Amino acid sequence: MTTTPYLNGGVGEDEAAVMRSRADDFSMRIMFAEGSNYDFTADVPVVIADARGNPIFALDHAGPLLYVMLPKGTYTVTAQVNDVAEARHVTLDGTHAEDVVLHWNPPSDSETR
Repeated sequence: MTTTPYLNGGVGEDEAAVMRSRADDFSMRIMFAEGSNYDFTADVPVVIADARGNPIFALDHAGPLLYVMLPKGTYTVTAQVNDVAEARHVTLDGTHAEDVVLHWNPPSDSETR
């Protein structure tokens, strides 16, 4: 994998505000959330793969905000919380940043029994 500039964090209002102030510096901005209120979640393993499926960026403990600087192209972002994987296909046009939300709902009572 290549060295890719990124900014990871956002725990607490002050840290989230600092990260958001730098958001325009990154082409892909990912938010990790769970539950009906979209509460921030952290320590999420994430992998970004290129259009050929080759992993180009990985972080074991991402979130709740992860900003990554990637060139124009098509990517797949995959992350996992509580053994549930979420994936998003993202196309960066080289001009505009893309915001990606990966959201997990807690299992229902019937699923946990």
